[in-house]
This record gives sequence, C-alpha cells and structure tokens, in this order.
Amino acid sequence: MNPQINEIASLIPVSTKLYRPALQPGRVVRDRLIRRLNEGLQDGRPLTLVSAPAGFGKTTCVVEWLQTVDRPVTWLSLDASDDDPRNFLYYLVSALQAVKASIGTGLGNFQAIETLPPALHIASILQRDILTCEKPFLLVLDDFHLIQNNFLMDVLENLISRQPPNLHLVVITREDPLLPLSRHRANNQITEIRADDLRFTRQETGAFFHEMMELPLSVDEVNSLEDRTEGWVAGLQLVGLSLRGQTEPGRIIHSLGGSKRFILSYLTEEVLNRQTEEIQSFLLRIAILERLNGDLCNALTGRIDGQALLQHLFSTNLFLVQLDDEQHWFRFHHLFAEFLRNQQNRLPPEEVASLHRRASQWYENNNMLQEAIQHALVVQDYARVMDLLEKSAPEMMLYGYARRLDDWLKLIPAEWHSRSPKTNLSFAWMYLLRGKYALVEEYLGITDSAISALENSDGHSSREAVKLRAEWSALQSNLLQSIKGKVDQARLMAEKALELCREEDSYIRGVAYLGLGSSYRQLGEFQKAVDAYQQSMYFSRLKGSMVSEILAASYLSMMGIQYGRLQFAARVASQVIERVEAIGDKQIPILGAIHSSLGSVYYDWNRLEDARRELEKCITLSTLSGHNATLIAGKAALCRIFLAEGDLQAAREVFREAADLIPFGVPQWYLPDLLYLQVDLALAENDDLSAEMLIHPYQRRLEDRPIHPDENVFLAALKLAIYRAQHTPAGERHSSADLASAMSLADSLMAETSAAQRNGFYLHACLLRAILHSLAGQSESAMDDLDRAVDLAEPEGYRQVFLEEQAVISPLLKRLVSLESGDPQKRAFVESLVNLCRPVNEAAQVVPHPSNLTQSVDEHDVLTIRELDVLRLIAAGLTYEETAERLFISKNTVRFFVKEIYRKLGVDNRMNAVDYARQRGWLS
Repeated sequence: MNPQINEIASLIPVSTKLYRPALQPGRVVRDRLIRRLNEGLQDGRPLTLVSAPAGFGKTTCVVEWLQTVDRPVTWLSLDASDDDPRNFLYYLVSALQAVKASIGTGLGNFQAIETLPPALHIASILQRDILTCEKPFLLVLDDFHLIQNNFLMDVLENLISRQPPNLHLVVITREDPLLPLSRHRANNQITEIRADDLRFTRQETGAFFHEMMELPLSVDEVNSLEDRTEGWVAGLQLVGLSLRGQTEPGRIIHSLGGSKRFILSYLTEEVLNRQTEEIQSFLLRIAILERLNGDLCNALTGRIDGQALLQHLFSTNLFLVQLDDEQHWFRFHHLFAEFLRNQQNRLPPEEVASLHRRASQWYENNNMLQEAIQHALVVQDYARVMDLLEKSAPEMMLYGYARRLDDWLKLIPAEWHSRSPKTNLSFAWMYLLRGKYALVEEYLGITDSAISALENSDGHSSREAVKLRAEWSALQSNLLQSIKGKVDQARLMAEKALELCREEDSYIRGVAYLGLGSSYRQLGEFQKAVDAYQQSMYFSRLKGSMVSEILAASYLSMMGIQYGRLQFAARVASQVIERVEAIGDKQIPILGAIHSSLGSVYYDWNRLEDARRELEKCITLSTLSGHNATLIAGKAALCRIFLAEGDLQAAREVFREAADLIPFGVPQWYLPDLLYLQVDLALAENDDLSAEMLIHPYQRRLEDRPIHPDENVFLAALKLAIYRAQHTPAGERHSSADLASAMSLADSLMAETSAAQRNGFYLHACLLRAILHSLAGQSESAMDDLDRAVDLAEPEGYRQVFLEEQAVISPLLKRLVSLESGDPQKRAFVESLVNLCRPVNEAAQVVPHPSNLTQSVDEHDVLTIRELDVLRLIAAGLTYEETAERLFISKNTVRFFVKEIYRKLGVDNRMNAVDYARQRGWLS
C-alpha cells in the first residue's frame, strides 16, 4: 500500500470515514488502466471519474493506481447518511484536514449548524485554503452515487469550476454525477474510466481463476464464465467462491444464467449457504450494524471471539472492508450488507429488536450516545431514547450542537416529551439560541408542569426537583430578558435560580448569571452587570459550557462599547478568542458573537479592514451556529462599514439581509440599534421622510424623555434634525424652534448618559450637540462640546464617530488644534482626526503614471491591503463578480476599490494598473 496513504490514514480517526480499501487477493493489475490514469494526472487534468455499476472493481482499480502515485492521498468513503449536507461537508473537511489541518477551519463545525452558508461561499473558502498546501495531493470520493443532494452538487460544481491546481479530485461512482462533465470533456480536463474499461478480458479471467482462486478450469469453462458474466468482476469472484470444493464445476457453470442481478442473488446466497451455520448465524445478527468491531459483535451474539471471526472473514474475502490499519473496525461490502439485511427475515422480529437493544446498550456503555439513540429509535423504545437524551442532550448543548437534537425530537411522539424535563430544558436552550421564543415558551411550559409533578410527588428526591427548577428558572430568565418590558421579572428569575442551585451546579449558575447580567445591563446597572457576566464566564468555564461563556463575554464586550470603554471591550473579546484558540477549538460556532463585538470596536477605531475581517468571521460562524441575533448584529455592523466607504448599494443589500432575519427571532432590546442604522442609511440616501416614519412610533418617548434603553432612538432623532437643518433650501433660515427642540433632546440625552457613565452614547450625543450649536451659530458652545468629546475619545481611541460627521466637524477640529496648547498628546490626537477628515482627493498623494515614474515607491505608502488584494485578483483575470466572491464583498465595493486604485496610481484602466503593479513587484 502506498506509504503516503498509510501516513494520512493514521491521522484521521474512524469517525471521519477515511476508507482505505484492502487489495483483494486475485485482483488482476490492469496496467493499461494505470497508464491511462497516470497520463491524466501528468497532463494536469484536474478530475478523474471512475464510473461503472456495482462489482466492477472500481475501488480496487483506484487503489492499485494510487500505489504508483507519488503524491499524498486522502480518501473519503461515503454512505447514504452522507447525502445530508452537514454530514458530507463535515467528513469532507475532516478528510482535507488530514492533508493540512487549517483547511476549512473558517467554516466551523457543520454538525452544529441549522443554516448552511451558500454553496459558493463554502467552495470559495475550501479553494482558498487548499491553495495554501505546499504539495499537490489527491482527494478520493468513493461511492459518490449515494450523493444526490442539489446543494452538495452546487458546492462541488463551484469547487471543481475553480479547482486549485494543487488538488486532483477522484470520483468513484456507480452512476455519473450531476456535474458539468461535458464541459470538462470539451476542455480536456477529465480522465474517465468506464465499465468497458474495467471488464476482465478472457486472458485476465483465466488468470484470475487459475492463479488467484486456484481453480483448474478448462479453457471452455473460462470462456463460458466470461460470456455469462461479461467480465463483471464481482460476478467472477462470486463464482469462484461458489466453485471452491465442487467436484463438478462445469455443471455449476452451465447452470448459471439470467441477468447480473439474478447471478448476484444466486451466487451471494450460494456463498452464504456454504458457510457454516455458526458463521451464518453470526453474519445475520451483526448485519444490523453499519460498522463492526469484535467487542460490539460479541455484545450482539453472546460470543467471545468476535474480533477473531471478523479477521477470519476479512482474510477469506467475504465482502468485509477494513476501516483502519489496526483491523479493529470493519464494514460489509454494501451489496453484501444489503443482502444480509434482506435475509434477516429468517430471524424472529423480536430477536431483531433485541439485537438493536443490545447494540444500543453497547454504544451507551462505550459513551457513543448518538449511536445508542439511533438503535433505540429503530425499535421505537422511546423510554430508552428519553433516558439517553437526558445524558447526551445537555452535553451536546454545551457546544451548541442542536440540529441533531431537533431531528431526534421530530421522531419522538409528543406524548413522550414531558417524560424528561431535563431533556426538554436542553431543547428550550436550543431554541433560545436561535431566537425562536414561542418554542422556548412551549418547552418551558411543558417542563414547568413536569417539574411541578416531581415537586408534588412522593418517591422522587427533592434534590432532583430543585435542580430542575433552578435550571428552568435560569432559562426563563434568559427568555424574559429578551422580551421587552420583562427585565425585572428576568432578574428575579435569575436570582431564584441562584438561590435554588448549589455551588457545584456550575452549568446552571453559568446560565443564571448570564440572564442576571443581561437584566442588569438593560436596567443600566453597569457594575452589577459586569460582575454577573464575569461570574457566568467563571462557572461556565468550570463546566466546559462554551455557549454560555462566550455569550457572557460577548455581552460584556458589547456593554463596554455602550459605556465608551473600547479598550476594555477589545481586551475581553481578544482574551476569549485567544483562550479558545489555545485549547484548539478555533471554530466553535457561537464564537461569532465575540467576533461581532471585536469588529465593532475596530470600526470605532477606524480600522475598517480589521473590522471587516472580524465581521466576516462573525457572519460565517453565526450562520453555522444559527444564532440569529449575532448574525443580524454582524450584518448590521458590516452595513455601517459600507456606509463609511460610501458604498450605498452594498449597505442597502446587507441591511436588507439583516432585516430579513428579524422575523426569525431577535431580542427586543436590539431593535433600537437597528432603527438607528436604518435612519442613517435613509439619510445617506437623502430620504428624510422614511427616516421620520421610522422614528415616529417612538415619538411619545422622545417627548416624555425616559431615555434608557432607547438611546439610539434619541440619537437617530438628533441626526434627522441635523440633516433637515443642513438641507434647508438656500435663502431660508433654520427653524429656530426645530433647532431648540433638538437641542433640548440632546441636553436630556447627554445629562442621563453622563450620569449613568454610558460614555459611548454620551460621546455621540456630545458631537451631535456640537453640530447643532454650530448650525445655530453658537460657535463657542460648539467648541465646548467638541472639546468634551475629544477628552472622552482620545483615551479610548475613538475616530470613526468624528468621520461620520466630518462635513461639520472638520473645521471645528482645525480650530480646536489652534486652540489646544496644553496637552501635546491631546493635540496630536486632534491633528490625526483633522488628517483623517480631509477630503479623499487630498488625503493621499497621487502616484504618477508608470511611464513617468522616476523613483521607487513602497506599495504600503500607496495602496491598502484590501486594495492590493483586489489588484492582484483583477491582474489574474478575475471579473469584478469573481473578485467579489473571492473576497466576500459586493461587486460595487470592488468597483469602489478599483476606482481608488486607479486614482492613487494615476491610471485610467486595468492594463495600466496591472503594468504598474508588475513593475513594482506587487503581484507576487
């Protein structure tokens, strides 16, 4: 066996379904096929297709070929369950990671997600990661005919259409896949092996029987078999097995007739019937298993020699496939497994059910609870299923693996749901993360009744009921704090949970403190919220509950932003990311919430490229996790970046994506943030009427002035007032009444946010009031407000908030520079803001056309990193649309970058830009 295959096989556990077929004794090495396959590889064709019906030796042919290939190989053997996109993608990425561990890490864990990213997005990430591999390698997909899902076909079609040159894809299938094969044929990009190529010739058939099967058949008998089997490899092997020990092989050969299906049925039955009764009994009883090992087979059959029997069957070629190099795990050949399961009607139904129960028990004893549940579901043993879910569901929810729980829930009759309050709490937690609040209430209602029954019954320990009630109260707290107007109730529920649970109940305490912290945050009690979130992180970490720990950290970071403590927010977020990476769990889906907070901090610091990178991670991970609130927040923050770049179309598109997710569940406290962004977007489009309509439902609050927690609504109202004052037609004066009303609103907002130390809101309000003073001709008051804003912004590094209002703020900042003389650090900060606020055509020196270039210029003094990325891709011939797909940005954003590149380089077309970049060596 190719040592490179062995090396890779040793890196992947059984669960990743790496499959290394063993060479069956008696297989003829067909040199002509190996030569064809090697020619295709050497000619640079990216795809090899081996397509033929069952039993033609497709897999063996490929294995024999790979022994001659001097490249790493990773092999993925598929089964029917892999037609589920999450299963297939999970195993595909695992196989690719055997070549390089970083491949696909940006996509997260597909087993834990509810909503998959777009097919193009998945393919683009894989393509990008594969390109980083130093050596070319082969990826083999065996039994690909089992994959019929259209989404998976889209993923593979996108990957193949842009296939990295260092990847060679080998597809083994019984039928042609729904891929653009004709296009690859026309472009000489595919090597094809078909059934006619795989058929044994008469000479090969004779060699097979004489040399491998050691059957001295006559030339006529060999020719007869060749005619009847048409060179069908499996048929020949079955014939050989049935002829062993026969005194009159010619009579058996003469009796063969009919179709290949008939031959398969007849010969398989002959093979089975020729086994001893002991072996037949063993095979029929272990046929319920997808994968086999000795101890598991012993548990089903009551034997003690299961491993020895499996190795014996493997050594005698009885359709057993080895799954690991240690010969510990096996599976049956698919056709033989199907035949055996059909033969199980020989066994009484109650015995088959008993076999599934024993299998379930073995899997439970070996801590393979998901497999245990699957076998219990087969026999509809719902009592056992619920018992197993009690053990597995909470552990799965610690990391957010909820989709499989949802699938199982659909298979369990409703009347059983109330039987396990502990499991129902896991389902409630699952739906809470996804914003499906109605389902959360439903499951908490069912669980409440079940817990009450426990509390009122005799024979159940009061400790069990108390612990369940504590967990129920903790989840109820997190639900209530997501529903506007119920924050006080949420706090009381969290406090009740903490009273009921013990110190060692770390998981419950982590969830309870999460709800308590969120309640205090909405009540405006900063220090209490900080303390509660830190307690949640501590207890969650003790239990290993990444979900509640990361959510607590993300809320803590978010609160830091609201209170103007950007350094604190960034430190919290960065430390969690570093900790997760240090323990090797880089792509826990719920981590998207942390990337959202860190991206928001980078935006406020005017580090837009860093912000974009974090938000792209946020969107990818939250799509995988199904955490709807984080996905909305990530898209909303990305919209703000597009607004800052002046790309209104991209901003509209991504905001629409965020808005479309709102019906699927978003906390009520987040709606004012979305309204503020939507008003900003409307005003950027000069649509003040739409902005007014958005604010109108809050008019009473604006008049009554109960500001918290709707600060963003007040900021939006101030922005609308400023816009209308700035756009008063020439010759008309600003309405003094409108300006006075807006000023009063700003006064109230600043007074409350200052008293509560919500400095993030206070800083924004301060700048907006400075603009109002300036528009009213009150320059000294405007300078006072600006000076206050700078005092708050400088220690934390705020910059973007000044740039959002630079049309009015820029001249005020210039004046502040001239007035500032006491604090050199403050003066330097203001000067940096003045430089940032300069018009774009003054912000950077235009580089002359390459033909006039007289001195070397460092690209970092001219183009940003993202502009260099765009330039390199368009130099490679990619269209704007393809560049946008590769960089995960909109096509309009690509146009914006290209325009900036042309401006900075002093060119007016792509060719001149590329020529200039090549002369400078920027395209390497």
